[in-house]
Amino acid sequence: MKRPIFILLVISVLLGGCSRNGANDGVVVANMTIMDKGVADDGQYWVMTAYPDKEKQKSVLQFNVGRNLWNQIEVGHKYTLRYAKEIDGTYSLYSIVPITD
Repeated sequence: MKRPIFILLVISVLLGGCSRNGANDGVVVANMTIMDKGVADDGQYWVMTAYPDKEKQKSVLQFNVGRNLWNQIEVGHKYTLRYAKEIDGTYSLYSIVPITD
């Protein structure tokens, strides 16, 4: 069961590297836990995440995310995330893969 997730992760990294258009500092792939999610006053969907193996105050990130992807995310679940830091300093989430223990 872990082999398909690994293969998907490798493919995501390779595709992420190929699709870089200069709009961000590069694509990062990481395993994270979803801590919270919501919609900002301006209508932007967001999720708050934390690295499961690091000190919580130093590992929390907030991502802007599209509505379709946001609907797939469940608070308290672990995911492999593909994201990038944008030029304006915000983080954008591009894809998620659920982690099954």
